[in-house]
Amino acid sequence: MAACGPSRTDGMFDISAWYYPGGGESGIIAVDPAHPDITYAAGEQVDHDRGIERRMIEAWERPAPPMTAQYRFNWTTPIIVSPHDPNTLYEGANVLLQSTDGGRNWQPISPDLTRHDPKTLVIAGRPITVENSGAENYATIFTIAESPLTKGVIWVGSDDGMVHLTRDGGAHWQDVTPKVPPFTRMSIIDASPFAAGTAYLAANRQLLDDDTPYLFKTTDYGASWTEIDAGLPKHAFTHVVREDPVRRGLLFAGTERGVWFSLDDGGHWQSLRRNLPEVPVHDLVIKDGDLAIATHGRALWIMDDISPLRQLAANTLSEKAHLFDPVDSYRIFWHGQQLIQNLQTGEDPASGAGIYYWLADSTETVTLDVRDASGDLVDHFTSEQDAIARADSLRLDHLKQVRNDSLRQAGITDSATLAKPYVEPASEEPKNRLASPPRLPAKQGLNVFHWTFRYADGVALCDSLYRLTRVRGPMALPGRYSVALTAGGTTQRASFTLKADPRIQATGADLAARLAFSRRLNAAATEVIEAANRSWVLRQEIDRRLAADSTSSAAASLRALRDTLLTKAKRMVPLFYGHNQYAEPYTSTVLDDLTRLGYGDSDAAPNAVEQSAAETMTALAHEEVTRLDAAVRAQLATVNERLTAQGQPPLSY
Repeated sequence: MAACGPSRTDGMFDISAWYYPGGGESGIIAVDPAHPDITYAAGEQVDHDRGIERRMIEAWERPAPPMTAQYRFNWTTPIIVSPHDPNTLYEGANVLLQSTDGGRNWQPISPDLTRHDPKTLVIAGRPITVENSGAENYATIFTIAESPLTKGVIWVGSDDGMVHLTRDGGAHWQDVTPKVPPFTRMSIIDASPFAAGTAYLAANRQLLDDDTPYLFKTTDYGASWTEIDAGLPKHAFTHVVREDPVRRGLLFAGTERGVWFSLDDGGHWQSLRRNLPEVPVHDLVIKDGDLAIATHGRALWIMDDISPLRQLAANTLSEKAHLFDPVDSYRIFWHGQQLIQNLQTGEDPASGAGIYYWLADSTETVTLDVRDASGDLVDHFTSEQDAIARADSLRLDHLKQVRNDSLRQAGITDSATLAKPYVEPASEEPKNRLASPPRLPAKQGLNVFHWTFRYADGVALCDSLYRLTRVRGPMALPGRYSVALTAGGTTQRASFTLKADPRIQATGADLAARLAFSRRLNAAATEVIEAANRSWVLRQEIDRRLAADSTSSAAASLRALRDTLLTKAKRMVPLFYGHNQYAEPYTSTVLDDLTRLGYGDSDAAPNAVEQSAAETMTALAHEEVTRLDAAVRAQLATVNERLTAQGQPPLSY
């Protein structure tokens, strides 16, 4: 069944995100470029925005067998929207049909453009099951392409081995079939976006026991064709070829065994397999900077951001490191979610600006700086592990070794099993830990890191008695940003534009006001966390003194000071609660409220309620810290007097 869905969602990415665009089981879908909610397929127009489906009657005759029928349509009837006029449609039967009013009226603009050999115009299915629906026809148009440069230059290919061209909108037609065996299926013709006389052709003959890939190119309106299949596997027959609309000569081919690409106009081909299954690829569409891949039986795939291929040069892979120019990004942070766990779901692409770089050596330490238009540092990233990640890595390595020792004792010695990483069993007990900051990948080959439009996080709460957290960096403003990649002894720079979300109405001043608001809350949160951290350091020292001597004359005052630290800190930062443990009702801390207030709409200026709440909470944060500091210093004088009398060093705060 034909279906239309998004390449990503801001909600559940399951079947509920898809809708019917027309075409029944088999239809090729054409999209109105001016109104993407309007789609066309054989016999149907669907206006999804208005919820209207309309039948299109392209041609009419009473049912007749192929040898006498005036019109023959393929089961996968090709239909396109003219790149020059969204109201002009072309649909293939055995003749080319045209509508100039959005599918309401149609007329043939060609003679029969197929081979229409009488031996092939027979009723399908015999002698076992006769096909009597009229859907299984041969000698039909299988592919249509109009030049995006010159209106009326239209290429047509048939399933029985013919290619025709008109250069005047259908008034005159030429047979421009390349030299291929008869009855070769002309699967896809792609009209070049760079030259009106250039086109690419993917053909196949697998139904005739010939698995050879057939790819051709013409630069002279079909007067001559050049084979461009060098490097493709001999038995990976071809379904589709497309030229990139940005980089001339960058081609993509869909074969029975996956996707291939060429940087030299088909002179040489390389596999683009990556994580795609080995699967037939029947069509490819390049949309903006992404490559959509239609497979036969293994779903719809998208290769996000082909900009590295567009920038790849002959010497790129010989460099120690290479930073590709990032493409411009929209300031949108998507929130994909899934409410029903057992539904099949699509995979959303990563959020953020993709920064691609090539490394010749995986042992290199890589750093990346993001700066704003003024040159101020926004964030710094590294490929090195932080202390948290290093500790985790050592702990998991130890657990893996323990597991492997047990497996060897049980007689299991195969290297594949022993090489598997150790995976900790799931636990319902919540973990109180800080997440490691984003880490740059540094594998040999192509790497990508996504900057999620935020400034660097701030200070972290260190006392595990409380819920560990960091001050979260605010969202950056739309504008120009630069990146600097240091690797292989060199630093390379590039820049890109962070664009505003086109769906929102906020002005630049609104977003700047939101950034200032977030920074104000973050400053208050930083003051609270730093006070809690000072309190924790002092409490640790008190615990050490009491562990060494719990009966001294200073012990009671030390305990009292420790109680003050705990009491005051619990008003400022939230305690950590384990499984089935909960806070008392209505006991949110200052940091809780500052954090909650910061969850406002990042795509709008703060309103009067938010501003008033921020005034209250920032003042309260400062008051709580001032009270803590005053109470500690008041008690510390007495504590230090007694410690000094005992010959012990005083405490500091």
